[in-house]
Amino acid sequence: MNENYLPDLPPLPNTGGSESGSESTSTVGNGPFGLSKGLRKEYIDIQMTEVKPCLYRAETLPKKHSAFQYYFLQITPVQGLAWIKAIGNPVATNPYGSELQNTFETMKGKLENIYGRAEIMDFLMYDSIWNEPRDWMQAIANKERTLAAKWENKKGNILPSDLESVFLYVAAEDTYTGYIAIEYAFTNQEASEKEIGMLEDDAL
Repeated sequence: MNENYLPDLPPLPNTGGSESGSESTSTVGNGPFGLSKGLRKEYIDIQMTEVKPCLYRAETLPKKHSAFQYYFLQITPVQGLAWIKAIGNPVATNPYGSELQNTFETMKGKLENIYGRAEIMDFLMYDSIWNEPRDWMQAIANKERTLAAKWENKKGNILPSDLESVFLYVAAEDTYTGYIAIEYAFTNQEASEKEIGMLEDDAL
């Protein structure tokens, strides 16, 4: 793989508290859930399962939030950590999605306190048959309705310099159960995607 176009990884984190002859790998960063852009897999001291190349599932993170049940991390050999996805706890709701929408609004408010005003995406596909208020959850489950909020550096939000975007959205397991999810993309995500593509091409 040609790595010349990719920047070097950041310096190894200073974990602190190391004893002579013993090095701790426990890392707490200053980003979402206690992580930071570019962290190498071996310096994230949590149990992770690789679900596909460079994508890992974790049940907990250095800083866990009670609203979420598990997490996905995109970590590549060169770029390190580039993307985090947090999957919310199941929300019991009615076919109108009332409780799920309330959960979304509550989390949106928390994120707006941190990152500023969000861009809201709330729409139904023009040809969807699930267009009545009581069809709200069915439309979400069929991916014909979107309720999401987005924060981007280029839109003037108050994001740290290493974060490219934050994306909050709702999803449905069925017409009575849904959840929220948040995706954090660091500024190295595009380079990370290129690296994954090159790794996969090396297998051909």
